[in-house]
Amino acid sequence: MQGPEGLARHGPFDLILVHPPFVLLEPGGPPPELDVADLLQRLVPLLAPEGRIAFETPRACYRNPERELPRLEVVLRREYGSTAVFIAGPAER
Repeated sequence: MQGPEGLARHGPFDLILVHPPFVLLEPGGPPPELDVADLLQRLVPLLAPEGRIAFETPRACYRNPERELPRLEVVLRREYGSTAVFIAGPAER
């Protein structure tokens, strides 16, 4: 399976959509090789300067995105029932 870095030759991307299996985001966390936060961080270099990553998680995930996703700046978070939808871009930090 190709990792995000293998996509670099096709980028930069204006929009990356991520819909991880929610079981990977449940308490107890995923195995290290399936860490969704790590995947999101590894996608940041693939973005165009004004690019965005849109991703969906269980509502309880990433309540503190500045700490949990340091390379991303969440520009929009919406909650729908038990789901949260995020739109984020590269952090300016």
